[in-house]
Amino acid sequence: MSTNKEKIERCKGDIENLREQIAKQRGEDDPVILQGAVGAEAKKLDLKLRRTLKGHFGKIYAMHWSGANSHQLVSASQDGKLIIWDGNTTNKTHAIPLRSSWVMTCAYSDSGGLVACGGLDNLCSVYKIAGSQANADQTRIAYRELAQHEGYLSCCRFLDDKQILTSSGDSTCLIWDIENKTVKSTFSEHSGDVMSVSLNSTKDANMFVSGSCDASAKVWDIRSAKCVKTYGGNDFSELVQDTFHESDINAVQFFPDGQSFGTGSDDASCRLCGMSSAPRLLLVSPLPTRTVYPVWVSMAAEKHCAQVPGTLRSRFGLNEFFALPVFILLSSFFKKIIFHLSFLSQLSGGISNILHPFRA
Repeated sequence: MSTNKEKIERCKGDIENLREQIAKQRGEDDPVILQGAVGAEAKKLDLKLRRTLKGHFGKIYAMHWSGANSHQLVSASQDGKLIIWDGNTTNKTHAIPLRSSWVMTCAYSDSGGLVACGGLDNLCSVYKIAGSQANADQTRIAYRELAQHEGYLSCCRFLDDKQILTSSGDSTCLIWDIENKTVKSTFSEHSGDVMSVSLNSTKDANMFVSGSCDASAKVWDIRSAKCVKTYGGNDFSELVQDTFHESDINAVQFFPDGQSFGTGSDDASCRLCGMSSAPRLLLVSPLPTRTVYPVWVSMAAEKHCAQVPGTLRSRFGLNEFFALPVFILLSSFFKKIIFHLSFLSQLSGGISNILHPFRA
């Protein structure tokens, strides 16, 4: 009869075998994509504040640059304004009043001719940027309002001046024909709120990635409107389940080379994922707290911004950091709670004003 010590030794052996199986299933990190990432922590970034863009009077919730080489950017705030800036001079070129101040996302087309935004109004509002001061009034009126989502609009990105991609709390992503205000394609394989999307504009313009509250990231083919690869969620192999996120994915972004993408989650970690057979390339060390909040900023592809209430701070001249993204995580849960509490507060104030004469 075997002793307890022998049983323990056999268990240890079984554990080691399982570890080897898991390591084999995961595969080795892609050396092509991560060849520059070795020793990345040792490289010191010289981040300097270059510009401070002031003009908003409420929480700045989103921003987006017009193309990788442009100095124009758009910011969306809960003060009910969409402001277009010249990042070099810090001048405001346009200030667009929004019909709803509960904005969650904004986007700027690469051509510089269109901006879009959306939020708790479930709409994607598209605005044409006037080329002259004489036509400035046209910018203040929505060129198109795209309505079909049954949940809040979480993210939007222009494919070109004729098409835009949107994601929503109704668990779907849509590609729109802007001119005709019609849906061209529907992507509906997520089982939770879709929080973020990113286009693979460098390597394959027909691909995009989405991140969802179902803890999965999905890569989609625009031509077939089908998911071609899933990272995380219930579809992942049990042997590699622990390699991906444990909670909501709030942010996704393709690397500039289009070979891989990054994700940021409520579980306080960032994952770097390859488009090859390896399901996960790298785990960016978990952040010290699980209650940090999301908006995230991509490095190397664009000039970079950080957001603080009422102020947009822009950082220019950063060196490439091996094409790795920087994420500032926000909890999508707290994001939604804050929105709804703010809405209820405003609603309560409106009811109070209506009842005030009767109290008197």
